[in-house]
Amino acid sequence: MRTLHRGAVVGLCAVLALLAGAAGAWAQDAEEERRRKADTVTVAAWGGWLSAEGFREWFIPPIEMEDHYLAGLSLARELALLGDFTLEAELFGAHHWGPFRGDAQEYQELAGLGLLRWRNLPWDETVDASIAFGLGVSAVSEEPEHERRINGATDQALCAMVLEFTAALPGRPDWELAFRVHHRSGVWGLVNDVKGGSNYLLLGLKHRF
Repeated sequence: MRTLHRGAVVGLCAVLALLAGAAGAWAQDAEEERRRKADTVTVAAWGGWLSAEGFREWFIPPIEMEDHYLAGLSLARELALLGDFTLEAELFGAHHWGPFRGDAQEYQELAGLGLLRWRNLPWDETVDASIAFGLGVSAVSEEPEHERRINGATDQALCAMVLEFTAALPGRPDWELAFRVHHRSGVWGLVNDVKGGSNYLLLGLKHRF
């Protein structure tokens, strides 16, 4: 039989103790990170305007806006941390109103979205910022006439897509100013044979807690 010397036993015990301590610290950090993610909730207030231009034209100024408006609220929760990205689920509700080329209409919208957000941007030490892209489903209380007039067809249930930019002061990352493109469409006819949709430019104030 191989006999362990007392020094070897003590050394082995010390190594095991260090490994146990490190594992305990890692588990505690992982639990704290899990709790942080589970507890991170964001509420936001939004306001914006309709544009009859296509989604690609939004990034080529000037952007023509219509006298049709949106005001809404959103509630989001962080679900997972994926490296430098976070996965979020969001519930978005809005009221639409105002004329579109002479015809006024009011209706409500409810959307459920999944968002992938990049928070660790290179300039975070100066401005705490993020970029997010989201996809989901949008349902409205009645078919928007402006979507029908722009695209020739619409439906109460369509795909929702958002592109969002946020910025906050490093000392107050819990308060953010947000810019969002809110897009509703049939994804080139894949959803209910609708080949177009609508685009809104939104400005928002977000609070994370």
